[in-house]
Amino acid sequence: MKNELEELLPKLKKIALSIQAMNESIAMSDLDIETRSELNYLLSMATPIEQVISEVEYWNKPIKRQGTLNKNSLGRYEIGDGDNLTSGSTIEVLKYDSFYEYDLWIKTTIEHNEDYYAIAFPGMPLNGFEARVR
Repeated sequence: MKNELEELLPKLKKIALSIQAMNESIAMSDLDIETRSELNYLLSMATPIEQVISEVEYWNKPIKRQGTLNKNSLGRYEIGDGDNLTSGSTIEVLKYDSFYEYDLWIKTTIEHNEDYYAIAFPGMPLNGFEARVR
């Protein structure tokens, strides 16, 4: 499946660019109701297509660092002696999934509100969790 998505990526990018070009070059007021409705439907698909492109590109990135999350002397989290993770940093956290009954890497972002936390797991202390960055 991963290979199929990689093969589809150039086509998805071409479609996303075409939708963007259409949006910039066509005035809705110049269209009849059917064409305007079709264009609106097409425009509504742009964001999901761009999200798929982003996720496939992310998935293809190599894993740069993996290890335990620790709070450093600056009050920020890092993996090993790695870079500081700050608001907006994308990481994957190893978490047990009760539905599948297995550990899974869950992609999330780091944000800050009194302390840093993972968007996917608000309230979960980050210190000591296994994580990785791509």
